[in-house]
Amino acid sequence: MTLTTTALREQLELYLGWSYDLHDPRYPTQLPGVRLPAAPPRQTNCCAFVEGLVVGAAARAGEVPWSLAAHNRAMITDAAHRYSSVEVLVDVGLAERCSPMDSAPPAWSVCQGWRANGHGHTFLIADVHEGTRVLILEANCAYGLNGVGWRGHGMAQASSPPALWYRDSRAWDWDRVRATYPGLKVAALRIDRLAELVDAGDQLPDDAPEGGGSIRS
Repeated sequence: MTLTTTALREQLELYLGWSYDLHDPRYPTQLPGVRLPAAPPRQTNCCAFVEGLVVGAAARAGEVPWSLAAHNRAMITDAAHRYSSVEVLVDVGLAERCSPMDSAPPAWSVCQGWRANGHGHTFLIADVHEGTRVLILEANCAYGLNGVGWRGHGMAQASSPPALWYRDSRAWDWDRVRATYPGLKVAALRIDRLAELVDAGDQLPDDAPEGGGSIRS
């Protein structure tokens, strides 16, 4: 099972202008296999945003093996499984585990981080520049955000990353992410690069495999 960045951006469009609410997150679209509270109000939290974005994008392309149990894992309802928000995406085939953590993961990776004080956060690495600078996409009420946006760059005004974000002094690097979240697990979403070449109208190489595979971007 693979996704495209086109589908992710289309799903992100539905979250533009959403605010942050830890206790009463809503969803812009219903997800397969579970009935969830729908907007309005247009508000979300970190776990619900990542779930709604990724699973919602995958559902645009076809069936997704999602369920109430999967939703509960995405929301980390069981404190004994602190990384279930990432692990569930791997288990249903939407992502692949990343290791080691020494270098930044590919663009469009999902992260579950835990600070030393026990506070957790679910977020995405939406873009990577030269293997070090990372663009964080999240729902948060910190770092100048009150809802869905790009850490250090403000609320999301469009589904595309801010232009030249990596030149901004507010951009994070991967070492800072690791230092902020000593407990960290990451999984790269399975992005179908060949499907995106077709969507963009580019010519595929003669030896391109049928079906596209799951080439990471």
